[in-house]
Amino acid sequence: MTDEVMLNDASLDESRAVAVYEITAPDEITAPDEITAPDEITAPDEITAPDESTAPAESTAHYENTEGTSQKKMAANRRNAQLSTGPKSPEGKKIVAGNARKHGLLERNLVIASGDGTEDQNEFDSLMAEMRDCYKPVGIAEDLLVQELANSTWRSARALRCERGELTLGSTISNEKTRLSEAEISRIQQQPHREAAETLRGSSRGLTYLLERIEEAKDDVATFGSVRPENSRWLTLYLEGYWEDSSSKRALLAALEKHTQELNRLKLEIEERELQQRNAKLDSDAIPSRETLDRIHRYETANVRHRYKVEARLERLQAQRKENEKAMGHPAAMMKARASDFTKQSQ
Repeated sequence: MTDEVMLNDASLDESRAVAVYEITAPDEITAPDEITAPDEITAPDEITAPDESTAPAESTAHYENTEGTSQKKMAANRRNAQLSTGPKSPEGKKIVAGNARKHGLLERNLVIASGDGTEDQNEFDSLMAEMRDCYKPVGIAEDLLVQELANSTWRSARALRCERGELTLGSTISNEKTRLSEAEISRIQQQPHREAAETLRGSSRGLTYLLERIEEAKDDVATFGSVRPENSRWLTLYLEGYWEDSSSKRALLAALEKHTQELNRLKLEIEERELQQRNAKLDSDAIPSRETLDRIHRYETANVRHRYKVEARLERLQAQRKENEKAMGHPAAMMKARASDFTKQSQ
């Protein structure tokens, strides 16, 4: 018997490479049950024992007693290991396809789907897809942790929207109405006359109200030649002068126009001051209130802390999986390791 590796012609055709035999200890000589031709090496979950690819037991026993045969078998193992590229049969590919199966247990009820605060489901789905592409989870345990990371990131976006909403709300509250309401006019009229006059002159809306009443008095003069009693009493209370008696229509109109010009100049000054105050209010609202900041801070701190813990758990789980895969190895790699161990023991 020579040092060449014997082949079983019944199981290998002309296109197949050299078959690989498993190295066993002298007292446990058996024919390998997992050897396949190099072009049919499959993933660990698809290895089957070939019917006729093993060498006769007596031949194996003969070759194991020679050092040269062991070295050639080890070399064949190395060649087969390099040819392992994953499953090629439809059944094997179907099984491996399940490795990337997605589980949506933690993402079903997160996105708000109704009401005024409806969120974009497509946007969340894109986030989840990018997370899975980044971490490449294998199995449901890793996929659930990736879902938790995506959920936590989505909640962080909500915290930012809360801050934006607070600032937007603060800037809109500062915009006041341009006219006095009926309730405000009623309250002003209940004040003492001098105090009421100062209140009306102290804001652009109050000055607008005074100018409107003067225009009504002008219409009275243009129509009746004098101011109606109810408007005359009002003008006497809130403007200087007496309006019940006047020498002529022209004099009334001139007096009313004088007050109009004075109030318009005052209104421009008041509006400029109010604009400065409004801008200062907007600047002060550039930061949310302390209550809102505390609420956002507590929410986001807990959320980020949880996200860091989930990410650490995922990294540990994936590292352990990779270590296990390295320890288990591919069938060809396992055979190579077993052959190496046997060689060391033989020496």
